Amino acid sequence: MTAPIQRNESRVSLRTVIAETPTPSTAPVNHAPASAPIQPSLNVNDLLARKLDDPSTPLQSEESIAVLMECIRRGEIEAQKAKDQELVVVIGNTGAGKSTFSNAICGCTMQRISPKKLGLTGVKSVVIVTPTAQGGARDEVMPIGHTKDSKTFIPQLVEIKNQVSLCDCPGFLDNRGYEINIANAANIRNTFIKAKSVKVVILINFHTLEADKARGLRDMIKICCDLFGSKENLLEHKNSILLGITQIPFVQRDEEQEPLEDLKDFIKDTKLKDEFEIATLLQLSERLFIYDPLNASDLKYVGALTKKEVLDKIAELECIQHPQKIFKTVLNDSDIIGLINICDQIQANIQAILSQASLSENDFKKIADYLESLRKLEIIEHRHIFDLVATAQGVITRHFHEMIHRFDHCCADDSYRLADESQAILTALQQGVQYFDREIQSQVNLENLEKRYALFMKKREAKQASFELADLQKNFFETINVYNFVSAKQSLDKIKQKLGLFETEYQETGISHHITLKQLESHYTKTKTKYDKDQLINLAQQALVQLTALEGKLRLGCAEKDFVSAKTFLDEIKGKVQHFEAYYPETGISHNINLKQLENLYNQTKANYDKEQLIRSANKALSPLIDLKEQFEGACARNDFDRANQSLDELKQKLKIFETKYHSAGVSHNINIKRLENLYKTSKTQYEQEQDDIVNEEERQQRKDLAQKAVIKLKALENKFREACAQNDFGSADRLYFEILTEWEGFDHDNKDVSYELNTSRLRDIYDTRKEQYERDEIRREIEQKLEQGRKAAVDTRRKKEEAKRNELERKEAEKAQALEQRIALRNQLFGPGMAAIMATPSGPVLSSPNNTYPILYTDPERIIIATSYGPIRVRPLGQGANRVILNQMGQWVDQ
Repeated sequence: MTAPIQRNESRVSLRTVIAETPTPSTAPVNHAPASAPIQPSLNVNDLLARKLDDPSTPLQSEESIAVLMECIRRGEIEAQKAKDQELVVVIGNTGAGKSTFSNAICGCTMQRISPKKLGLTGVKSVVIVTPTAQGGARDEVMPIGHTKDSKTFIPQLVEIKNQVSLCDCPGFLDNRGYEINIANAANIRNTFIKAKSVKVVILINFHTLEADKARGLRDMIKICCDLFGSKENLLEHKNSILLGITQIPFVQRDEEQEPLEDLKDFIKDTKLKDEFEIATLLQLSERLFIYDPLNASDLKYVGALTKKEVLDKIAELECIQHPQKIFKTVLNDSDIIGLINICDQIQANIQAILSQASLSENDFKKIADYLESLRKLEIIEHRHIFDLVATAQGVITRHFHEMIHRFDHCCADDSYRLADESQAILTALQQGVQYFDREIQSQVNLENLEKRYALFMKKREAKQASFELADLQKNFFETINVYNFVSAKQSLDKIKQKLGLFETEYQETGISHHITLKQLESHYTKTKTKYDKDQLINLAQQALVQLTALEGKLRLGCAEKDFVSAKTFLDEIKGKVQHFEAYYPETGISHNINLKQLENLYNQTKANYDKEQLIRSANKALSPLIDLKEQFEGACARNDFDRANQSLDELKQKLKIFETKYHSAGVSHNINIKRLENLYKTSKTQYEQEQDDIVNEEERQQRKDLAQKAVIKLKALENKFREACAQNDFGSADRLYFEILTEWEGFDHDNKDVSYELNTSRLRDIYDTRKEQYERDEIRREIEQKLEQGRKAAVDTRRKKEEAKRNELERKEAEKAQALEQRIALRNQLFGPGMAAIMATPSGPVLSSPNNTYPILYTDPERIIIATSYGPIRVRPLGQGANRVILNQMGQWVDQ
């Protein structure tokens, strides 16, 4: 058997696999999620079972990797049991009885049975564990193989007492395929490394001592040297090793047991060529013990140890401290070749995934898994593995650096057209780097990239915010030019708000908004002040028209004696005059409304009306008095003195009321009570005398004729009076009325032969009503004339206002034309004649014209925004190649 290869030595030629790393490219790299070529899903448990059943079963490269990593994974789980433990390691070739020894030492009840009971051939009995169900002390803790194939393919650990564990190692000379052999080597060393300290029990089958010129001893010595790392380490730690001989044959009936010293001498006398092997045998033979799991007493040699004695021997061994510095892996040449092939394949797999056009998160995870697989194999301490790990780590790191280089290129793009790609790269880095260790993560420095991306996006936001501010400024000027101050104020407020956020949020970006808020506020204030004054004048003129109309309505209400409406109009005039004087003093317009005059008009007209109504009421109240007087006089004339006395009393009472109620009206009833009382007395006395006298018939006839003539005259006067009222001849009507009263006063009311009914109060009412109607009609005609004059004045004012508006529009058009000429002059000043072109400079792109160059703040196919001493100006590219530009100033396009 050739010596296994350690970290610094090799018995086979190794291929150095260094992957060619692609040079960084400035072309965009697609980092959208994509998958590597999908491998068929592997059922690693089935593969492992097949390999254990038939080690010669060939496996594909991916299958070999899967089986190897699965065995290491299981070994790592089992190795955790060794953490901080004092480990008793049982080693030996397959068939030495390691698992049987371990079960017995752990307290299992052992028994010998015929191999036929296990379905095996042969005549030699086999040892098994008696299960607890059949009375055994403990169920099997480690599987026992009863064929030449071992049941143990990873180290098996069981705690035998507090902080002390027994480790049953797989056979070192097993040939189960290089995948499992490599895993065994890695798992054994990993278990040793985890342990606090180690003691070693070496088991050799007695029959191997005699077979093939003691090859078993030579193999055992070689394995121990390889395991301890060197011959010197093995001899140095001899006090930590026990050598146990198992399967000692039973003594024959006709023979006696031989002493244990004979067995030791047999081992010492073994023919070996290597002096070290001889020295090692001498040292280990002194630490030899024999053991039977059933404590048989008829072994060939005496001195077999019991379970307790074995445990005591183990307890007496010195502990090997820092086992990770002592123990190495044990592999043969073919295993090393298989190890190199597997590592090369892992390296090739990593390179194949990295060569794809795009990598998904799952691809990064696969790469990390492959890298981790290589790192797990570093425990074998082979320099080729170290080289491959370093190479793989370098390739992966360079790939990340390529991504970072492209990320930097995207973030340096001032047009921000690569923003989506930079985000995709950062996302791919975030998804990918999480699967790798801190060393690779530190190379990527994801936190720094995230900060750079955040700053990049903030610059993009700042650019967008500056465009929004420019649009708001444009909208501000557009709305304020059409006097839409609500929208202009909203735009100004938004600009204020966004400027505050801009200066707070984007200060670190170094991007300027090029907007002077004070200039905008000043422009807004001046424009609004001028507009407000014009509007104030218009409102004052409208209010003046309303006041004039209200004054006319007030006068009409007073003329028509509609004092409720008149009072409402007067109060409204007062309120509007107060409002006019409060809000329109700056316009220089006077309302010319004399409130005191209007109040006097209202009060005087109402007072006159109230007095007239009182007089009219007095006159109406006078009529019943006159009727009572006439009734009294008629009763006296008819000599109905009882009726006359009743009428006289009623008349006295009503005259008292009249004098009290209508005293202020200046109306007199002209009724002399004393005269009526004398008339009553005289008439009554005369009647009494007349009753005694004989009436003269001739005198009676004469009175009759006079009465008839008086009736005719009264009728004529009454008709003339009515005609005069109908013709509005109130002078004649008034004169005729007094003639009627005079004539009626002298009428012979006592004449029984001639009677005439005349209602003087009714005639007076006709006169008064007709005269009042005439006066109202005259006032209405006068007011209508004044209203017509007011309407003509309003039409004249409106005409003048429209003329002023036309003049203002003409003025604005002239100002626009002047502004147009100024912008054209500005364009010529900025650009001059000829063509303008976009050029790249170290400080960024510029727009170059015959007159000057201007930094470009933003560009796209539709527009270019440049920075000038006048602030941001937007230009529009025309044509292909060099750009002929059109200047945009204050939101208006100016054609060349």
